[in-house]
Amino acid sequence: MPVCVCQITCKKLGQLVIQSLKRDVNPYYSEGFSIVLDPSNQKSSGFTFGVNASGAQFDGIVQLNSDSFEMDAKWYSATKRYDGYWTAEMAIPFKSLRFPANATQWGVNFIRNDMTNNSFSTWNRVPVAYFGANLGFLGKGIFEAPPAKPGSNNAILPYINTGISNNGNKTITKPNAGLDAKLALTSSLNLDLTFNPDFSQVDVDQQVINLTRYDISFPEKRSFFLENGDLYSTLGSPILRPIFSRKIGLTENGQGISLIGGTRLNGYLDSKTRIEVMDVQSGRQQNNLYQNYFAAIVQREILQHSNVRAFFTNVQSTGGKQARASDTGRFNRVFGTEFNYVAPGSNYDFGAKFSGSLSPTHLGDNLYNTLYVDYFSPKVAATVVFNSVGKNYITLTGFTPRINNFDAARDSTLRLGYYENTNIVTYSIYPKNKKVINTHVLTFNSSVFLNENGSMNETDLNMQYAILFANRRTASITWAHQDIHLPFETGILAGLDNFKPGHYSFGYYTFDYESNFLRPFSWSASAQAGSYFSGSRVSFTGGVKQRIQPWAYLGLSFNYNYVKVAGNSVKPFIAAPTFEFDLNNNMYLTTFVQYNSSLRNVNVNSRFQWRFKPLSDIFLVYAANYASVPTPGTNNYKLTLKVDYWIN
Repeated sequence: MPVCVCQITCKKLGQLVIQSLKRDVNPYYSEGFSIVLDPSNQKSSGFTFGVNASGAQFDGIVQLNSDSFEMDAKWYSATKRYDGYWTAEMAIPFKSLRFPANATQWGVNFIRNDMTNNSFSTWNRVPVAYFGANLGFLGKGIFEAPPAKPGSNNAILPYINTGISNNGNKTITKPNAGLDAKLALTSSLNLDLTFNPDFSQVDVDQQVINLTRYDISFPEKRSFFLENGDLYSTLGSPILRPIFSRKIGLTENGQGISLIGGTRLNGYLDSKTRIEVMDVQSGRQQNNLYQNYFAAIVQREILQHSNVRAFFTNVQSTGGKQARASDTGRFNRVFGTEFNYVAPGSNYDFGAKFSGSLSPTHLGDNLYNTLYVDYFSPKVAATVVFNSVGKNYITLTGFTPRINNFDAARDSTLRLGYYENTNIVTYSIYPKNKKVINTHVLTFNSSVFLNENGSMNETDLNMQYAILFANRRTASITWAHQDIHLPFETGILAGLDNFKPGHYSFGYYTFDYESNFLRPFSWSASAQAGSYFSGSRVSFTGGVKQRIQPWAYLGLSFNYNYVKVAGNSVKPFIAAPTFEFDLNNNMYLTTFVQYNSSLRNVNVNSRFQWRFKPLSDIFLVYAANYASVPTPGTNNYKLTLKVDYWIN
């Protein structure tokens, strides 16, 4: 079986910094070693594998200048400590990768984390202003002949679970079973199948206090949608995603919708053409409808580091009169194309994006367009973005928060299109003597939003000065100002009167401080004060962390707000303690508790995980809600035992 093998010996100076024994915890904050691979050598997407000095593995997908650790591949590693040094060995089967069949040159780099000296070292030089795993600065891994075709990588992952739940009145026991399958069609093309998928082991969302007019997005955490999902997750822009998998199988308020099954085809058709095709079928929803979610994306590499993309989505409702009626519930289709150019030296990029949506009753004003330019240098980074979004650009599988505006007086939601221009400039100053201060950073950020008739909707202006100290402490001060023209009556926080239509101009200051998070004890604090629409606000956010290296972590985060408008005041706050105990590299217990004063609710999520063999796990999950109003006690709870077993 073809295998990629790495071995390294690292000097050990003092006590090693180990954040966790848990798999896929941010690897760059611990003493560790990793490899970056770009089998297609197109510098747009690759893989990373690594270990920290205590043996905790991580693997993930690397994009041009970022990475994510949702991939879960089958590979092997071992670490060992000696007096004055430690060693790491990794063996990565080629069949755990996707690579073009005839490629004789791969992009490759190696990263060594030296947290004792607060530094990173790479085999192939990466400029200090860039992320260490940046695909634009990989070295060359050359094969004398194309790698041999790996053996079969077909795998079946069945699961069984049993859930015991109580809603305060009745206790229900429900067994469940399902199946995932991974089929390697070629060395570079995979087919993933799922039947009756279960996400009971997925981490709960971290609750937030939203003081804006618009919805906020929560990250996708379900592995079926995350693994190799970078193609559709990077479409559009951070504030507008044509495809946002979080909308599949979840209601607007985050409640789960049962899924019957799904399939995903992803990988390379050739060395320059990458595809992602996904189809997911939901179960019956509360409105007695079934929904089918389909998405297809094709990316073609052009020039040296650039690409063009085309995508299409379709949400089709079936199973009732509403689905057959001529309304927006029957279907929603979105199409689009993108061009992304990256300069050979990766110091600038630019692009254009176009998309449109189709639904039975809305045919006009349904387009989304973007033009953007980015520039990077060791001292200066700049971004300019222009967006145009039509009010009928409706995407049921996307995230388009600014289109939907709630009219509190009429208790209805109206769609409003807009034009946007955002400019971000960051200037970094590196002192010659870095014994105390590593970097001074000045940031300017402005956004202007116009209504479709050209009238002003909103302007946002932010200026920040930040200091990055040599010992990893950070401090910053930010001034922000907003001019908002409310088109109709708007309610944001319960307990306050609605804001009347009109012009509001307000600003505030923010002070942030974070201690050295590499130390066993660390803390952070943020204070914000100023005006808020026609009133005022004061906010405090912070957290403390105690790490009992390397097997335990205790933390507490909080967010307190005091908002006063027209004589009325509210004090929403959230407190969230976290406890994590790692028995070894394969057994973890994590408990996350959240109290939300607005909901008057305590949410508890506790999860035990035992990875008893590669890619095979046993989970025991307890989830509960405790309400203080109207009656103290348990609203509901659920205890789930789940077993995944990898058959390969």
